[in-house]
Amino acid sequence: GGGGGGGGGGTLSAIGWSNGATIVNNYAALQARPGGAPDARIDAAATLCCPFDMPAADRGFRRPFSRLVYDRALARRLVSAVRGNLRAFRDRDAVRSLAGRRVDLDLDRLLRARTVRDIDAELTCKIFDYPSVDAYYADSSSGQRLGDVEIPMLLVSAMDDPLAPGHTIPFAEAVRNENLILAATRRGGHLGWIPDRPCADGGRWTAEWTEQSVMNYLDSCRRAAR
Repeated sequence: GGGGGGGGGGTLSAIGWSNGATIVNNYAALQARPGGAPDARIDAAATLCCPFDMPAADRGFRRPFSRLVYDRALARRLVSAVRGNLRAFRDRDAVRSLAGRRVDLDLDRLLRARTVRDIDAELTCKIFDYPSVDAYYADSSSGQRLGDVEIPMLLVSAMDDPLAPGHTIPFAEAVRNENLILAATRRGGHLGWIPDRPCADGGRWTAEWTEQSVMNYLDSCRRAAR
């Protein structure tokens, strides 16, 4: 998931988490390349629990715990979204690849998908013209593009994240690129930063420090850009 918003000073910031963080990271890198600037440029960004190495994230997805907790649940939601739009998917002239070619989807196979990888094989790769799921994951990994980022960006990860393992966190890239600030906690899992105890006022269990840190960072970037 992810989101964005413009500040009162005319700046545009983006926040992404999980695979939404992959999108934000890649977007920030793309806009820094000659001729690759999107129409809407972002001025600062923060991303949380980004799977910087998508092949490694895929391997994590296939481990027993992640397969049961993350993979199947997400696959069910994606299949449900397909079911809710079957009329569009059955229109063979409407379903086209990024290059404009008509895509021949096996809807029965897509609706039987039980993993995210199954869905990527039958849908994502065909729409975005990738020869294989592994090729798609390798190309979409944002860790390889962080050196191109030219805007202030905060990266927050957890060393024990089952989907974005600690050994894939790009510490070296963060050191080389002065635009990046990388924070890695010892624990937190995949977006599982919660306090050791309930809030004093009896409120929700929440990782207020991540929310406050991200918003404080983006607000500082907005004020610095004035």
